[in-house]
Amino acid sequence: MSYTTRGVVLFCTTMFLPTLSVAQTCSTTIAATTLTNRFKIKTNGTVLDTQTGRLWKQCSEGQSSTGCTGSSVQYTRQQALEIAQSVNKTGFAGYKDWRVPTIKELASIMERQCIFPTINLSVFPNTPSDLFWTSEPYAKYTYRAWYSNFAYGYHSYTLNENSRYNVRLVRNCLHTAECTP
Repeated sequence: MSYTTRGVVLFCTTMFLPTLSVAQTCSTTIAATTLTNRFKIKTNGTVLDTQTGRLWKQCSEGQSSTGCTGSSVQYTRQQALEIAQSVNKTGFAGYKDWRVPTIKELASIMERQCIFPTINLSVFPNTPSDLFWTSEPYAKYTYRAWYSNFAYGYHSYTLNENSRYNVRLVRNCLHTAECTP
C-alpha cells in the first residue's frame, strides 16, 4: 500500500466512522473562541450565552441535567424536531419554546481551539465528539439536512434524514428579563 493510499484510508477511517472516545485536545496557538466568562451557567440546567442572547440546554438530549451525566441519545432528523416539541409540552427550566438550533447557532458554541469535542467542556460538560442535528434542511435536496460535527468542528449535510445524530436544544432570550445575566 502506497503512502498516499494509507493517508486516504486513515482520513476516511477518522472522518466517517463513529468517533471513538478520545480526550479533548486544544491548541495553545489558536485563540479561544468561546471563553468561559462569555457564558452564565445557571442552576436549572441551562447556559446563557451573553454574547448572542441565546439560552442553551447545557446537556445533550438524553443526558441528566446534573453534570450532563449518562449517554446522549441519537435521533433521526424528524425525531430531533419532535423531541423539541415534546420538551415544550411540559417545559424545561420554565420555558416552552425550545427548538433545534440552526447551523449558525451551533457554530457559535464551537470552540475552534479544540477537537474531540470542539466545545468548551467547562460550559457544556460531557458533550459527545459526534454529529448534532441542525434545524435546517439542505436547500437543493430537502430530504437532506445539515448537521454540525463536534469532533472536528465542521458542518455538512446528511445523505439520509434517517441517520441518527445528537441534539442540543436552544431558545432565544434577547428580550426576556429572566435570561439576563
